[in-house]
Amino acid sequence: MDDGILGWENMHLSDNGEHSTYLFHSGQWHYGGDYGAGLRTCIMKYAETKVELVMRINCVDHTNPNIDSPRKILRNIFDNS
Repeated sequence: MDDGILGWENMHLSDNGEHSTYLFHSGQWHYGGDYGAGLRTCIMKYAETKVELVMRINCVDHTNPNIDSPRKILRNIFDNS
């Protein structure tokens, strides 16, 4: 499944990190107004090491350009560990 990118969002293998291509799938669940309450999630698999991480954040999209997406946060954590 990983080799065929089945169930992962990396359609173009664009999320390469320092150690390999990192497989990921993320999503959001909104309730309330356009920027109301909600939940953001991301699962990332570092295929070379067989490590998988899941992140849940109790917020939805934001307009602050200084806050990275969960996918970028997980990529940076692994690259810098």
